[in-house]
Order: sequence, then structure tokens, then C-alpha cells
Amino acid sequence: MKKSLPDNYSTAPLKVVVSDLTYRNRRTTSVNIIKLPIALTITSILGRGIAVSQNDINVIIAKTSTLISYPKAALEIQRVINDDDSTMADIVRLIELDPALALAVIRTSNSAALNTGIEISSITKAVSKLGQKQVGEIVTAVDAARSFNQLHNDLWNIADFWQHSISCAVLAKTLAKTLSISAPDTAFTGGLLHDIGELILFSQLPEESTACLQTSLLPTNHEELFEIETRLLGFSHADVGGALAKDWSLPDSLIDCILHHHTPSSEVGTHMLTKIIHVANSLSVLIELDSDDIEDAPAINSKVYDELRLDTEIIQKVITAARSDIQSLSSLFND
Repeated sequence: MKKSLPDNYSTAPLKVVVSDLTYRNRRTTSVNIIKLPIALTITSILGRGIAVSQNDINVIIAKTSTLISYPKAALEIQRVINDDDSTMADIVRLIELDPALALAVIRTSNSAALNTGIEISSITKAVSKLGQKQVGEIVTAVDAARSFNQLHNDLWNIADFWQHSISCAVLAKTLAKTLSISAPDTAFTGGLLHDIGELILFSQLPEESTACLQTSLLPTNHEELFEIETRLLGFSHADVGGALAKDWSLPDSLIDCILHHHTPSSEVGTHMLTKIIHVANSLSVLIELDSDDIEDAPAINSKVYDELRLDTEIIQKVITAARSDIQSLSSLFND
């Protein structure tokens, strides 16, 4: 029998309502808040007419595309892994060509979460121990960070950003496996990329993004950050991330989950991956807070919750199963 939703869960079909101030304050660990000069208040920013149309998103994406591209190593390793004619030797050869990826794979195979008392020092043994799917996840995470970190600036704690992204990716993969409703490797990629729009906005519109963030942290605020961005700038980080995914010609399912991870729809035709990422994004907050209490998480869309047939037992099972993988991958970003 399905347990009832916690009291703080939204009954609104297409809107996530965050009433837990702890969650909003989580963002202060990801951003070094600066006090804006008087000339850069929200009022003056809006008065300058900044970022109010799709054309502005196109400009942002055009500028971003000159700085980063979709991780090529990740694309190639996924192609080889998904090729039925490929062998483990083909994967090993690809990894051996990239010292950073080789180091990441070996480090993960020797991580505390996977420690068997036998030290592994070769790529072949590391790939054999981890398995092709986990190696693909490691390569995707490391290669994405290597590419996207070029957007970093002093306003943004990049390590915390990747911690959240990795948590969401692993939880999405675990949810997909548990519910058997979406490809786990695609769910992992969607979780990893779902907030890429945040990096882009803080890179291209640092003052405006900081102003939106400061507004979201006000004690009197009851809107989520993406809602404030939409109201004040004309679009949100999800819109920007979705536009970049489209510019990269990513599959429609990935574009949709990046664009709508805050606003999933239960309508026919909506990608199931979007609903998976929406739930994983919420549950990742529990990992960051080191909490097992579902009421500490941002609200999950109630229709999505029902459609996926979630309950507290399933959620606890997913979180428990995901913790070790999150720990292993996160260790790659803790230097």
C-alpha cells in the first residue's frame, strides 16, 4: 500500500513548491555571495532591459559555445561501450590515450567504497573491476567537468556544483534501474547535465545571476530560484541549459530533462527521463544534507510521484543504493 505524501509535498500539478528554508540556504554552499553595488540592484538591472527574450538566450549560447563543447571523450567512450562489436580492450585503449581519464579510473577502482585489499595499477584491471557501465560514468563525469569548468568564476564554488550534479546523476541512474522505466546510462547523463544552465548564467550574467540568487535567499521569499530568474530575467537556468543541449544536438529526452527538471509534466509525450531527473534533483538534497528524512527534500511534483508509484520505502532504497557510487565519483573532485 502506497504511503501518503508528506505534508510539505506540493499538490500543484506543474509546480515545485519549496517551503523548507534549509534547502534554499543550501545554495549558499555553492555560491560565494557578493554584495552588489547600489548601481546593480535588481531594479537597475531590470531597468537596463537585460535578458528578456529568446534572442538573448541565443546570444548567451553563442558566447558559451565558443568556450565549451560537449565532452568528446565521453561521446567516444559511450559509443564504444554501446557497440556490440567492441571489446574491453577497445575501451582500455581509449582511456590509455587520456592521462586524466586513466588516473580517474584507477583512483575509483582503488577507492574506499570498492576497496578489496588488492591495489590496482593497470587500466585493464581497473576496467575489469569497475565494469564498462561504471567506467562510462567516470569518463562522462570527468570529461564534462574538464570542459565545463572553463565557465568557472569567483562567484561559484565549482566543487559544490559537481557534488550536486554527481549526486543527481547517480540517483537518477539508480531510480531508472529500480523502476525499470528509463535507460540508466542516459539517466546518469541527464542528472549530470541538468543544472549546466546555472554555470552558464553565472559565467555570462554574473551580476544578474547573483541578484536573483540573493533574492531567493531572502527570508520573505517563497519562490524557487528558477521562478525568480524567469520573473526578473525573462528566462531561467533551465531554459538556458535546454538551449545549450539543443545547440549541441543532444537527444530530445536529454533536452527535455534539462529544460523541465523543475517543471515536469504528466502529460502524454513527456519524456520519462524528465520525471526521473526531477525526482533525483530533489533527493540529491538529502544526500547533501546527509538526511534520510524525505521532508527535508524540495517538494516533488505530486502527479509525477503518483505516476512513478513512489513511496517512502522505494525512495529510501534508492538513496541507500546510490550512496557508495556517489562517494566514489565525488572523490574525483575533492582534490
